[in-house]
Amino acid sequence: MVLSGPPISTPHFGACLNEMTQVISSCALAPNECMSDTIYIPPNEVEENICNSALQLKTGRCSADIDNQNCAANSDACQDSESYDIAVKYESCSIIQDTQSSLLGANTLYPYCVSGDDTLESPERCVLNKDDCMFGEDFMAVTTVPWMEPCFCHHVATGMCYLEFAELLTASSSFCAVGPYDCPEGYLWMSSNELSKMENPPHTCQLCQEEELNSATQHEHVVESGGCYADDNLLHCALESKECKVSTVFKSTIEMRELGHVPCAADHIEAGYCAAQFDDTGCTNIAEGCEFPDDYMPLETCTIHSDLFNKVPTYFGHCRERSNIRGDWGKYRCSWQSSECIPTMEEWNHAREPEAFFDGCNCEHVHTGACSYVEEGTTNYFCAVSELGCNDPSNYIMAVDVTEKTGMDCRLCQPLRNEKTPTSSPISQPKTTVPESTAAPSSSPIKDSLRLKMSAPPSSQGASIEINENDLKGTSIEINENDLKKEDSLPSTFSLAEIVGGVTGGVVAGCAFLSLCVVVLFHMRKAEKRRQSMNTGGFTYPGLTMVRGIVA
Repeated sequence: MVLSGPPISTPHFGACLNEMTQVISSCALAPNECMSDTIYIPPNEVEENICNSALQLKTGRCSADIDNQNCAANSDACQDSESYDIAVKYESCSIIQDTQSSLLGANTLYPYCVSGDDTLESPERCVLNKDDCMFGEDFMAVTTVPWMEPCFCHHVATGMCYLEFAELLTASSSFCAVGPYDCPEGYLWMSSNELSKMENPPHTCQLCQEEELNSATQHEHVVESGGCYADDNLLHCALESKECKVSTVFKSTIEMRELGHVPCAADHIEAGYCAAQFDDTGCTNIAEGCEFPDDYMPLETCTIHSDLFNKVPTYFGHCRERSNIRGDWGKYRCSWQSSECIPTMEEWNHAREPEAFFDGCNCEHVHTGACSYVEEGTTNYFCAVSELGCNDPSNYIMAVDVTEKTGMDCRLCQPLRNEKTPTSSPISQPKTTVPESTAAPSSSPIKDSLRLKMSAPPSSQGASIEINENDLKGTSIEINENDLKKEDSLPSTFSLAEIVGGVTGGVVAGCAFLSLCVVVLFHMRKAEKRRQSMNTGGFTYPGLTMVRGIVA
């Protein structure tokens, strides 16, 4: 398998700030959206996770009939551009969708740049406005040619701001942005066209992620990174100070912003892998997230969000109530590490895949703590994974206390992935048989379908036992009544009960032994495949390089 490039990143957005009250009135795509009593502030000056999601960007409508009263990000999207009033922002319109459309949840549409080059496979590009069109391309509003494939926000590429004097152009020294006005002092602008031509771009920048189209809600407060610095030069993003070398200094997310730098989203920070042969965890954040912590290892394809190799989510441990003190064993909190558990009431459980009665912990489920800091006599807070993410470690507030003490609900990342079906009890699920030709693929190429077929001994010809991957999950083996058939005549010296009992006992014993063998073989095969995938000679990752702490 070959990775297609860096993970998808989306911009943080600017905002309109009321100069008199110093309160943000709205998020904004561009300075011209701000009214006379407000000023535009770029993303690095917008704190507290405001305007970091496309769902928070409200827009206006193209009110003319020729434009079907579509929601639009700006007047360029309208055929009748004068019908678009930037002073009117509809609560039902965001840059993602129109919730009041006759087509419930209809997506907001975007215009095109169309090339006159007939040799191109896709002559049209989805863009935010006219300025994105290059020489030789014609701009086309949304409804100009109704039969064209519609453009949604996840089809629209954006540009990038990058540190002017950075030695390497990495994900830590750059961030996706809508326009040059979003680049702080010390950053330069690179347009979407220039970015698309880079051989190894640090980001795949899009206006939104496709998963946001189906996401009704976003977390109000999520973790943003700090960084490792040499003097005031950013080397790479980091969630905790222990990720920085001895010769460097960790600065928290607030200290980064004070220097005019933009923190990284936690999603793209590097994680690790549980490499033990019998550990099914996969990617996780720290060693104690593994069933066998000593076998935890850094892996370049593992991020806080998922495994870039196979798109399987990264899993986290959790704090579960102790049943031996009359706690509710069914209650648990997805957590960053074991120190977040209340020792007298909870116990730490390592990361694991979803199973019966447990849906698993992904980054969007992880509750984190927060750091307090004082600014102009006022105490403020920001989300952090541990005390090592604070300016002063003594100012850390544990996850279990955050809501009560700060009013915030801190999460590790936003829920940007396709909705998964909750795990149900296997007892309540009817057993169905899926033909091999239409069987759904496993969630990971490492977990290929495992099917062993074992012929019966000569005295029981025709009997066979099939064990597939689903059987292993529930440790259930089905024996067909034909499996007990016997072609040869039975000796008259045995009673029927003795014969049936003997055959049944033999089959059950054989099945138990076979189950053990299959489980061992399955885990050995899985571990061997994963080790092969880690071999740099076996796979290539174009456009994907590692800078400590983050996938670049």
